Amino acid sequence: IDKPGNARSDNPPLDGDAVRATVATNKPRLQRCYERAIRGLPSAPSVRLDVTVTVVASGRVKNVSAEGSAPGGLAECIEASVRRWRFPESSEGGPAKFPIVFSAN
Repeated sequence: IDKPGNARSDNPPLDGDAVRATVATNKPRLQRCYERAIRGLPSAPSVRLDVTVTVVASGRVKNVSAEGSAPGGLAECIEASVRRWRFPESSEGGPAKFPIVFSAN
């Protein structure tokens, strides 16, 4: 007998491939954050932020933080964007960490 609530256990654990695919899908949104943050600067800086997320089994983002040196509002914009992402459903969710790098053209 299948019990409600046990359906998620059939999903695989959250893995690096799922995280990379989700980041790649959403990269254009992050690029818009960067372009807004550097507007008005004399030159476009190269920026690296280390993003840490906690994903629940449903794929929703529970917590997110972006660490690193960034122009005004970039880290906050990235955190707000990542908070709206949906990762694939997994057996138990978990933490993930990935770098976001923006290079001057």
